[in-house]
Amino acid sequence: MKSKLSFYARTNKLVLILVCIINALLATGNFIEAFNGYKTFPSAFLALVLNIADVSMLCYIFIRNNESKFFREFSFWGFLVVYFYSLFSSYRVGVYVYIIPHIFLYFLYLDKKFMRKIISVVLPVNILRVIWLIFVIQQNDFHSLIDYLIQVASMSVLCAIAYAGTSVAKQQNDEKVQALKKSQSKQNEILNNILELGVLLDSQSKDVYTVVSNLEQSSEILANTMNDIAKGIEATTQNIQTQNQLTQDIQHIIIDTATASENMSKLSSATLAEINHGQEILKNLNTQTVAMNTNSDAVYNAMIALQEKTTEISRITAAISAIANQTNILSLNAAIESARAGEAGKGFAVVATEVRTLATQTKDSAATIANILGELQVMVDSSVTAMHDFRETNLVQNDLIAQTEAIFNKTTDSMHQVNHNIRLVSDKIQEVLSSNDQIVASIEEISATSESNLANIEDSYTATESNSSQISQTKNIAETLLQTAQKISTYQY
Repeated sequence: MKSKLSFYARTNKLVLILVCIINALLATGNFIEAFNGYKTFPSAFLALVLNIADVSMLCYIFIRNNESKFFREFSFWGFLVVYFYSLFSSYRVGVYVYIIPHIFLYFLYLDKKFMRKIISVVLPVNILRVIWLIFVIQQNDFHSLIDYLIQVASMSVLCAIAYAGTSVAKQQNDEKVQALKKSQSKQNEILNNILELGVLLDSQSKDVYTVVSNLEQSSEILANTMNDIAKGIEATTQNIQTQNQLTQDIQHIIIDTATASENMSKLSSATLAEINHGQEILKNLNTQTVAMNTNSDAVYNAMIALQEKTTEISRITAAISAIANQTNILSLNAAIESARAGEAGKGFAVVATEVRTLATQTKDSAATIANILGELQVMVDSSVTAMHDFRETNLVQNDLIAQTEAIFNKTTDSMHQVNHNIRLVSDKIQEVLSSNDQIVASIEEISATSESNLANIEDSYTATESNSSQISQTKNIAETLLQTAQKISTYQY
């Protein structure tokens, strides 16, 4: 399918190039005829417009899909419009030759059906044009009739040659395709036989490779194990020899340990006394903390009361401000009424003015008090928050003191246990001294046995390395077989 599409793409591209050239020549020919007086310039310009439209649509179709089968159809019918216009807009007999390159151009598609369609359209159009020249244009002199006969005969022969050539080329192309298919079928048959052998080789080589890989892993594990055992025995032998020397020093160390345990007992007693003193201090600190908690609660309650009083004063100040506003409004109304009363209301107006002045002062004073109370409220809120945090801190401190006291109590119990353990250690040290002599004797026997085992392990390790080398060679052969089988399997469909 891909090769067929590629054939159409290449053919369409060649057809597009040749159609562009033919249209350019046709447009040039129309203008030459116009300059020579065989047709008008508007007719030549209209032919040029048709040429440009035909080429533009072909380019658009080719860009959208260069493998489109519709391309050849539009190419033929688009040029047929230009050709038809050129035939019936000129009286020259030789105009019919413009279609000849197109006929042979479509020969490239090797399609007899398409070529038959072209012939069935082109030949009647030329015959129609001859009839038009003879009966409509009255161009029927002897020489013209000879030219018409030549035109019809030429187009008939040309169409017959084009159709026959297309048939022969199509038949030859089909024969080549059949030969290629037969050759490909035989190649596929050979390849399938090779692939069957490859599958068998792949299966068997995988089995061999798996067995050899497992054997190699087992051999590596055995070699590593033998190596580890040899290293372990060698290290054990060296450690035993070292330990034999160290056991001689253990007795001196044990004696020094007994002395150190006695000193540790004295130090433990002194530490226990200091812990008891710390417990006394914690008890006093706990008493002081209780008193501090009582005082902080009293201060906190007082701050809460102060906060409530401040809030109450704020409400009173707001009430005073409201009364002052109301008084100011009443004094303003009284001034208005006194102004209406004239001379009789002058005294009342003075009183109203004084009342308004007092109301304004009262309002300003209330606002000042409100500002002071606001600042005081912020300070009181901050103090309440601080006292609350202080109380929380005291509670945390009380918990910490209680935890510290519990730790001291546990430490005291632990120190008593340490004194008891130190005495036990002293008793055990004496037992260790008696057992140390028996350990030395056992170490000497183990050293002799380890040296004998080490010699046997070294012999086994040498044999294992030889087996590993042979297994590695076998694995390389199996890998080569497996890679060959995999390369063969890539040719499967």
